[in-house]
Amino acid sequence: MNDLLANPFVRHLVWRSLVLPGLATLASGLILLALTRNMRERDTGSLWSTPLLVGLLSGYFAVYRDWSLWPHTVLGWLPALAVATILLTGWTARRNRWLAWVAVALLAAVASGVMLQPLLQQGATLPVLREWVVIALLWWLLWAGSACGRGDQRGAAASQIVLAAGLAAAGPLSQSILLGQLAMVFGAAWAVVIALSWLRTDMPISTPAADLGALVLGVLYIELWYYAAAPWRVVLALLVAAALGAAAQRLYQRTSPAHPLKRMLISAAVTALPAAIGVYYAWQAYATSGGGY
Repeated sequence: MNDLLANPFVRHLVWRSLVLPGLATLASGLILLALTRNMRERDTGSLWSTPLLVGLLSGYFAVYRDWSLWPHTVLGWLPALAVATILLTGWTARRNRWLAWVAVALLAAVASGVMLQPLLQQGATLPVLREWVVIALLWWLLWAGSACGRGDQRGAAASQIVLAAGLAAAGPLSQSILLGQLAMVFGAAWAVVIALSWLRTDMPISTPAADLGALVLGVLYIELWYYAAAPWRVVLALLVAAALGAAAQRLYQRTSPAHPLKRMLISAAVTALPAAIGVYYAWQAYATSGGGY
């Protein structure tokens, strides 16, 4: 372990992908707790998306280093999509559930179109448009199932952290270290937000933070399938993991509420097995190809 941490590349990877986003999330989260100490519960739950966004963007710019005003790559759109998601879902969450579903459908359509720009620019042929529609629909269903609910979203957060861990492992094994680093950034920021949320029992995590998580995971999934060298069964296993996590969230909405810790453990458990299978498939493909980059 000491030899591994002595490697400059590993040290920089850990700092940029885990430590920096974790510290940024912690600092912004503590500031949020101080500022909202005297606010009512219904006014504060949606604000957990703020430290999550701060941690995500701090790690994103440390890892990706794209400071251009107009993005030149599909991943360059992630900050703008993240901010738009928080603003739109935060606004609709205070109105009604159906409006929130429409907002998520719109975000999924736009985000999938942005991520598929290279294909669409080659020509908007029927197969490409069909792929866009299928991806947007699948993204919307998984997003709405996992995040468009009322109440505490720590169960969704736990499921998303497990998915991020799976992507963090599958990305480098599929020839994309960048994808793995961004997944690590997202997982580290979410873990700190969950830890801070236990300091305020009257301030549950609500939908805007879970919506942001669904957006980031969708972007990473598309990156893994289209722009990394991931085999189809890796992506399928991770999609099954996301679907099981979404199903667990919908079940919680229809049954009596469980303790948040119980929700987290069950959500993480049902997501972990297919995610681990996806990582195993990625390792198999990596070993078969002879390894290396």
